[in-house]
Amino acid sequence: MNSFISATQDPAVARVFSGMGENLQPDEVSVIYEMTIDTNIRSTPYAKIDTINPDEQEILFSIGAIFKIEKIDQLSANIYSVKLTMTHIDDELWNKLTAHLN
Repeated sequence: MNSFISATQDPAVARVFSGMGENLQPDEVSVIYEMTIDTNIRSTPYAKIDTINPDEQEILFSIGAIFKIEKIDQLSANIYSVKLTMTHIDDELWNKLTAHLN
């Protein structure tokens, strides 16, 4: 698959792209993901491309990036924040999960 996950370093830009809970169907919510990236993890390629469009401060992650959910907060009735930490394939919890699913 030739796809990427697009993210921004600017919380204001993230809120705009989330829709900020507006114009949603009754069963929909907006979600803002806050990612913590360990620059020592080399198993998943990612690139800062903020030189292309400085206003967005964009980072692209390879589709194979693995993130661990650390915390989910409800910011309002229809807006959630999910805190993620980038991990790698050798992560102990990841290995247990994949072993269980296989």
